[in-house]
Amino acid sequence: MNVNSGISERLIDEAIERGTAITHVEKVVTDTAEQLAQRIDIVSARAVGYVRANLIFNGGFEFDLDKWELQGNAWEVMEDDWGASARLHAAAPAGGRLVSASFPVKPGTWYAGSGDSMFQSDVGRSGFALEFFDLTGHSLGVTDTLKDGRHGFMNEQLRRNDFAVEALAPAAAVTGKIVFLWNGYVAGGGMGVRFVKVEQGRFPVTPFTSEASDRGAVAAIREEVVARAAADAAEAAARTTLSVRVNGAEAAIDQEAQVRADETGRLSAKWGLKVVAGNKVAGVLLNNDGQESNFTVLVDRFAIAQQAAGGVTKYPFVVGAVGGTPTVGIDGTLVVDGSILARAISVDRLSAITSRLGYVTAGQIDISGDGVGGWGYLRSANKWFNDGGWGWILARHTGGDTFVDMTCNGMGLQMQNATGRFRLWGPGFNLQNEGLTINQVDVIDTLNLRGQAVTVPSFASSAANVVSINHHVPGSEPLHTFILGSVFVMQTAPVSLTVDGALQWLGAGIAGTTVTGGIQVLLSPGSHTLTLFTPAMAGTAGSSIYALSTRR
Repeated sequence: MNVNSGISERLIDEAIERGTAITHVEKVVTDTAEQLAQRIDIVSARAVGYVRANLIFNGGFEFDLDKWELQGNAWEVMEDDWGASARLHAAAPAGGRLVSASFPVKPGTWYAGSGDSMFQSDVGRSGFALEFFDLTGHSLGVTDTLKDGRHGFMNEQLRRNDFAVEALAPAAAVTGKIVFLWNGYVAGGGMGVRFVKVEQGRFPVTPFTSEASDRGAVAAIREEVVARAAADAAEAAARTTLSVRVNGAEAAIDQEAQVRADETGRLSAKWGLKVVAGNKVAGVLLNNDGQESNFTVLVDRFAIAQQAAGGVTKYPFVVGAVGGTPTVGIDGTLVVDGSILARAISVDRLSAITSRLGYVTAGQIDISGDGVGGWGYLRSANKWFNDGGWGWILARHTGGDTFVDMTCNGMGLQMQNATGRFRLWGPGFNLQNEGLTINQVDVIDTLNLRGQAVTVPSFASSAANVVSINHHVPGSEPLHTFILGSVFVMQTAPVSLTVDGALQWLGAGIAGTTVTGGIQVLLSPGSHTLTLFTPAMAGTAGSSIYALSTRR
């Protein structure tokens, strides 16, 4: 979020250099085509003993000569009353360099190098230098502070300040190194280097540390207002920065308001607030260019709060993340006067008067009144019961009426409980309340009927001269019944058929013949006794009787 970009970082560095102070700067330009009025106020406080981080590795030779580039015979690390130091003894050449490991740099940033040294030669020069390199490793130049003649080690911060060197990293700089260099050395007691340090910022340098982060506390506030006007443009801006650093941990608040206009009619108004804690950035930005405005919020969680009854804080609207997924939470009712566009919606309950759904997968669907005429239904477009149109509908009214209508090119199914009507039809048949009609040839191959659905048969036989059956007529309507009896008579004699004891047929036969008689009677529902009888002796064939009632 580009609000006061880089100001808070520079403000801390300036506060470290200034210490505890109040600075007021005013600038007014009235003698040029561009008129300018500017005021800057800086308030800073630095704790006593603040120490900036050491950017180089092994500056105190804690790890012997690891990462140091040695030039000029054999250097070695010694431990004595001066602590650990790198030494080059009497065999030292007239000139040479001892080079540290590289450290990363930011172009346009100041760096300061310092250390303590020993140079045991009455002639010659020695001291520390900063050297910067580009991405290819090419040197971009050396800045040094060489001292003349002999000197020994000294346990004083004044020595570090005196021998310190500072330089501004060039635009192409990527890395830097601190160098101890000498020239004009004449054989003597040798030379030594200890407590070497590079820190970000300008003089004064801070005491030696091997730690890679700052130690101490610093706080600063910077307020700037500027008004600028030229023949073709005008601009006004106000910027405020609050920044603190403790032991390398930083937090800052940057606020900027800016307006601008030029002779072409272009307008710009911007307000922004950036809140930084460590590497975490949050903020808001409001822009308006006269054509389009936008408001951007950069936070992990954005909420609108309300104070409910009893002082309880409620959050009706929250934007954040759940399980790493960006999420919008609404605790309450969402009212939308328009459309909601989404790839997926997952809800416990969804209520809508009208909905347009391309594809629906559901475990259960309950259909009830929708408030429009009391009907709830599933249907194809515009379909209604018995309207003659192709389509389908399943519907239920809040009053209890239910119907189904599926119609398609001479085929269909209709059911309605209010009228009790049922109809199923297709090619060559029509089944409805009044019955089944089949009006096509060769449409039935095999027809299975329930027993006694069309005919009701009964049969009995006997070796005697009399035989009876109990014939049952089902249903509620009388049925036409065909009764056939047969008996072989040994003597000439009469033969009779009776129904429930009443004579219905009387015949006769001569000796040695079979007598057969049949009748058709209308029998009422229920059981009836049918009997065939002859007074003559029956032959070996005996007697038999058969009855058949027809329902169609």
